[in-house]
Amino acid sequence: MEFEELSEKLENHLIQSKASWLRTHSPLFIMRFLNIANLKIWEIFMNEKEIWDYVIKWGTAQNLTLPEKMEEWSDENIMTLKKFVIFQMLALKELPAKVIELFSTIINEEHVSLISPSWINYQQTSYSLTNNPYVFQLLLRGSKDGFAPRTFWDICDRNNIVIAKVEGTNEIIGGFNPLAWNKTKEGWVKTNKSFIFSFKDGNIQNPILSEVKNETYALRYPYYNKDDYGPTFGEYEFMMRSDVSYFTQDKKNRCYSYDRFSIIDYEVFKVVKKSF
Repeated sequence: MEFEELSEKLENHLIQSKASWLRTHSPLFIMRFLNIANLKIWEIFMNEKEIWDYVIKWGTAQNLTLPEKMEEWSDENIMTLKKFVIFQMLALKELPAKVIELFSTIINEEHVSLISPSWINYQQTSYSLTNNPYVFQLLLRGSKDGFAPRTFWDICDRNNIVIAKVEGTNEIIGGFNPLAWNKTKEGWVKTNKSFIFSFKDGNIQNPILSEVKNETYALRYPYYNKDDYGPTFGEYEFMMRSDVSYFTQDKKNRCYSYDRFSIIDYEVFKVVKKSF
């Protein structure tokens, strides 16, 4: 039996049979051994504010450079905690505003609920903001990590969603790669599960979703110059490119047409399935 399965069985047993025992033992002790993201076990003996307080205590125990008081935290401190805790997986209504704001500067939870699982898993089921089984974990933000194509290839080495905001409009464009981006690969990569999309006015009404027509040319990895080319979907239907190694400057990006544009910002997310 794998560790995750064993851990889940232990959690379920404690929740169903040992609730009184849980209430009398230190949450920090339990947190060390059980899944921090599984709210079923925490809700037995704590309200949401108390859960969040213990998450902070646990996080500071993992990294002693974090200030004890969250009021003193910088954006960098919060990103450090995100290495240990995926905030969205906690599903708390009372997450501090400072944390919520860091989820994305381009999309919101409504976009996430539409993109996953509806588009990613081809499901027709409509999910609310609170019961979506997936979350997006931020890997890269251009305005924070830089807009050089090489940065994308250095950081984003897994299946992910790429999101960009077009300069001069409210349009949000993006693409999903179900495979792993790999900076050592070259040429076309085959898949029938990637797609690109557009929210013309930035909202979720009337989105454009384009699925793969020719799976042989679903994704393209640059042959040699990863200082100029970022992610490319389809036969250049959505391409991030810059001849000056900076996506926001020379209007070389394109999506759906031959028109070229610059972007204001872009973000890359890992798609994570919740464990509860």
